[in-house]
Amino acid sequence: MKTDYKPNRHSFLFIIFIVIVCVIGLITLKNFFHEGGEKKEQVKTVAASKVIRTDLSHTATLSAELIPFTEATLYAKVPGYLKEIRVDIGDQVKSGEILAILDVPELENILAKNKAALDQAKLDYTRIMGVSKKRPDLIAQETVDKTTEAYKIAQASYEHSKTMHNYSVITAPFDGVITQRFVDEGAMIQEGTNTNTQAIPVVHIADNDKFRLTFPVPESIVSQVKPGNQVDIKIISINKNLKGTVARIANRVSTDTRTMETQVDVYNNPSLNLAPGMYASAKLYLEKKENVLALPVHAVEIVPAPNVWLINKNNEIEERPVTLGIQTPEMIEIQSGLNEGDLAVYGSRNNLSLGMKVNPKRIEMEKGSKTTLNEENN
Repeated sequence: MKTDYKPNRHSFLFIIFIVIVCVIGLITLKNFFHEGGEKKEQVKTVAASKVIRTDLSHTATLSAELIPFTEATLYAKVPGYLKEIRVDIGDQVKSGEILAILDVPELENILAKNKAALDQAKLDYTRIMGVSKKRPDLIAQETVDKTTEAYKIAQASYEHSKTMHNYSVITAPFDGVITQRFVDEGAMIQEGTNTNTQAIPVVHIADNDKFRLTFPVPESIVSQVKPGNQVDIKIISINKNLKGTVARIANRVSTDTRTMETQVDVYNNPSLNLAPGMYASAKLYLEKKENVLALPVHAVEIVPAPNVWLINKNNEIEERPVTLGIQTPEMIEIQSGLNEGDLAVYGSRNNLSLGMKVNPKRIEMEKGSKTTLNEENN
């Protein structure tokens, strides 16, 4: 059976209403996603650093070596056989202490001969002078003069032979430690003053109570190194930390290494736990500034000119030229161009552009020459 359906006016209007609502909904939904996509594309979250006030120190860490403040290699001043050696390596000795004795028969004979000649000359001189005082007219003045001259010559000869004989006894020139022993008893020792022979030394002595910490300073920072600069010292082998100041500088750059020798005095080593030749790390303080404006180095671009990408009050990026000062491995001084509390883009500027609106995620820094970075949401 066939039935004819005729929609009434109300049904037609209802259908038109539904169509209009759907069209409006689709347009609204399209605009929503379109605007949301643009917003997501334009507003980026970026790491940002705040300009703070802190203390900065410019330092240089250099390899250093401990050397004795005073040391000497002792040679014999006269040739002879080593009769006795009283010390060995590691022995502590006092200034003037006998270290070795040489057997030099020739010097003993010369000393004895000159002693006898002096005694005879002294006896003659005493007799002549005694007679001359009692009977001035009895002895000619020429005889008195010759006797006096002979006595002086005999006395000088004896003193010289005595001095040479004393050289057969080798003594310590200062308090120290025997660090090397080169010969044993019975060895033939050549005189160290004879440049024609390769004389063997007897011992090496070093004052191990006081050291020179010596290290080479690169030419690039030579102008900043002066006596009095603070130095933090770490003796690597025994993990010992010390503090000192630059005591002396060479004031000359080596043409071979392009460095300048610099020294720090290291005192007090009663337990002798420090030894010559130990390596150390020397942290040299070149410059120090207190309470200056600073940013992390990763927030500053140097090329083509020093600049910072500032995040303004509207969270938009703008470029600021800056003047830089002292720099540490982590921080750099901002002398002009920014104010305390300003936010700057930290790290890479890839995918960022000037004028872009961003959502800053702040990097907090602790005050002090050593800074740690901790992320914290703004």
